[in-house]
Amino acid sequence: MPIHAFVEECFNLCRSHSGNEASARFKIGPFVLSHSGIGQSSLPFFHLALAHLQIQSEQLPDFIVYTIDAEESGIFLPKPCWDWKEVDGFGVIKSFLSAGYYADYQFESDTFTLVDPDGKRALQWSKSVTKLPEWERSFPFRKILYHFTKNTSCVMLHAGAVGTETGGILLAGAGGSGKSSSTLACIGSGLKYAGDDFILLDVETRLVYSLYNVAKLDENGLRNFPFLESYLFNKEKMPEQKGQVFLWQHFPDELVLNFPLIKIVLPKFSGNLNTLVQKANSADSLRALAPSTMALLKAEPFYFAKLAEMVRLWPCYHLQTGTDLTQIPNQLKILLQTQ
Repeated sequence: MPIHAFVEECFNLCRSHSGNEASARFKIGPFVLSHSGIGQSSLPFFHLALAHLQIQSEQLPDFIVYTIDAEESGIFLPKPCWDWKEVDGFGVIKSFLSAGYYADYQFESDTFTLVDPDGKRALQWSKSVTKLPEWERSFPFRKILYHFTKNTSCVMLHAGAVGTETGGILLAGAGGSGKSSSTLACIGSGLKYAGDDFILLDVETRLVYSLYNVAKLDENGLRNFPFLESYLFNKEKMPEQKGQVFLWQHFPDELVLNFPLIKIVLPKFSGNLNTLVQKANSADSLRALAPSTMALLKAEPFYFAKLAEMVRLWPCYHLQTGTDLTQIPNQLKILLQTQ
């Protein structure tokens, strides 16, 4: 079967089984995303991290995402139209890219993802949602959102963000650099949480948008923030997996949905007592943002140029974080108040 015919047959199958009463709409940055979950028991898996963005709207959505739990729904997709030899090490099916789509198959979880950017539609078929990796609950539709937004004025970034409705800071760095610690240290400080893993930035409007409301902590993170332990959603999965705390459930007043971006900060744990701030440059910012963003999104080469252009628009600072975590929000507030 030709790829275009396969794609149409997949979405026809979705439409014929849509209308699930538990489906929902979410405000993702400036866009409205409609999710139609076929297999209701799986919906909490996709909705917990996005719950703070759920809206009641009759507005036509900008994107539609279907998810199918095959074991629950009994729905199976058409016979594969690709040669399995063309699937790369990340599960990407190359022939779909040349046809204008994105598709991958994750063998570990028996999950097929198909994105039709021009058609503003996507689907994620899983043999069973219970087989999806634990960490995927913390960033549902991450790859899909990348393909929907990559050619807009928005950029998805592997970064944290804190601030208020009047302005805030982007925290950039690879895993382990201190993004999450710096972000969570701001809880209760007056600086609110927009995210500690992935955020969306609209370069034209200069607004940072929250994507996911989940804080992820390893054992070291719990030692730094012991008050979060009682709120862990998946404590039984630790230490093999990171613990997840859905802030929307327990700290809704600490969330901010968007704010104007004022500065970019690059945290790095110093091991000293005090937290210090030093001027950085756009090259430092790009080195902190690009490698992990490109790798985690499996982004195309043009996305690097988009990131390089973006980092030149904001002043950038190193944040050498110390063991006195209370100093972190104080230093960030000072940065926000200075020119």
